[in-house]
Amino acid sequence: MKMKKKGLAGDRGGRGDLYVRLAFDIPKMDGQKSLTVTAPSSATGEAKLTRESPVELREGFAWRRWDERDNAVTMKQDKSAKSEL
Repeated sequence: MKMKKKGLAGDRGGRGDLYVRLAFDIPKMDGQKSLTVTAPSSATGEAKLTRESPVELREGFAWRRWDERDNAVTMKQDKSAKSEL
């Protein structure tokens, strides 16, 4: 979801856009053709809020560090297999 003018301040004094990622748990059908969804009787469920990678400000620009890159695993390439590209 994009929230206009709610992000980081830019170099010209304006604010950027903030992007929010929403995750939903979709119920499984288990072979049924239809599903009836009702609201829970009490509000016992709480939202699971997680923080994404921190943003660094370097040289006037915002940079996001990727956790996938920090935890990457290097693999040896099979030399016997030919690549068509």
